[in-house]
Amino acid sequence: SHVVLNLETDQVEEFIVIGVTDEKGKEPKTLYEGEVIFVDQTVDLAYVCPAVEDGVFTHFFERSRVPAYETTPFGKEVFVMGFPAAGEGTITISPGHIVGFIDGPKVENWIGVPDLDSERLQLYKTDALAGPGSSGGMLVDKDLNLIGVPFAGSLFPGAFLFSLSEDVYVGFEKRVQTSLHAQGLVPPDCVYDWESQY
Repeated sequence: SHVVLNLETDQVEEFIVIGVTDEKGKEPKTLYEGEVIFVDQTVDLAYVCPAVEDGVFTHFFERSRVPAYETTPFGKEVFVMGFPAAGEGTITISPGHIVGFIDGPKVENWIGVPDLDSERLQLYKTDALAGPGSSGGMLVDKDLNLIGVPFAGSLFPGAFLFSLSEDVYVGFEKRVQTSLHAQGLVPPDCVYDWESQY
């Protein structure tokens, strides 16, 4: 989940509503409650676990390993999935391509967020259409592998969409797991177990 305003952890609600829909022409319906279990201000992401009615956390999809940021080529075909506010917040899937890369961007100059760690950030620059509300969605390849998280946009030049790379997201996931272990907590089922997988 993309925090956008980079709020302090104690300013983020412990539980949030996750809207889901299977109707492409209607805004999401509220089906799930999500628990915010970790906020990382350095990359402006929060980890939210969805819960079903009996309180058991669940995954929406399986993770797949994909080519790392350094090996992703110019021109790679991608799709942005999200719920931009324009057009009544319905699901939007926009095709595009990776047209550039940015290592260590000075994002605080773009969006006025002072606590981001530029050294940790690697951004894909894409030409896919997006808008306010696209942030925190998914940047996927043609095989629906998650390769990034829409992060920020630019109206000039060319209305580029910038997405956090898979490498940044994987590092964030590992910090979630490390933080919970350091607190003596057992990560819930929704936290991807990198230690056992790789």
